[in-house]
Amino acid sequence: MGTQATIKKMDMHAVMQKLSEKRTIFHFETDFQLALFREIQSLYKPYKIILEYPLKSLDPSPTAKGSVDIFVQFDSHNSYPIELKYKTDEFSATVEDEQFYLKGETENKNGRDSFYRDVSRLEKAAKHGNFKEGYAIFLTNLSYYRNYKLDCFSMHEGAKLAGVNEWPESAKHIRTRGPVEFDNEHTISWRKYSEIKTQDCVGQAKNRSFYYALISV
Repeated sequence: MGTQATIKKMDMHAVMQKLSEKRTIFHFETDFQLALFREIQSLYKPYKIILEYPLKSLDPSPTAKGSVDIFVQFDSHNSYPIELKYKTDEFSATVEDEQFYLKGETENKNGRDSFYRDVSRLEKAAKHGNFKEGYAIFLTNLSYYRNYKLDCFSMHEGAKLAGVNEWPESAKHIRTRGPVEFDNEHTISWRKYSEIKTQDCVGQAKNRSFYYALISV
């Protein structure tokens, strides 16, 4: 309990930095989720840390569904839900004797929409005061997300997540999910996570670099 009592707030950027020193690349999102879970457990030794924690436990409203990827608790007044996204372009490499084959996205609308919804869900849950702070993390080797300013659901550097966000009529397949609303404004800022430097990389050179965006709620 001595370690837990000294924890005032988790530093997720510090956690990501420590994780990048051990794991520069992941096979898929669940691999990233488990690695981050273990890193938080190692650094902070929380009283409780749970994968796929029911959102209803944080947000009792009828619209709250599904789960958050990781839930970290130090005491009843100091807990942190974390949502994760890991989107990749096609890329393969051997890293520390482990072979990685990353699949490429067919299109990016789902990634952008899902991240916006992650942040919105955390924002809605925060109204009930059941956690200290929530985090939405998006890790990718796709430069498209951070470099291109789009008309809706944009994730470029400095993009603002605010107000009501809705897909145009032309995006019918994803428009059916409905609008995403925010009460507050959240700004996207990208940080370098890692760069794969092994000699046997297959894929475009730009895909060697991984960046992440982290939004606190």
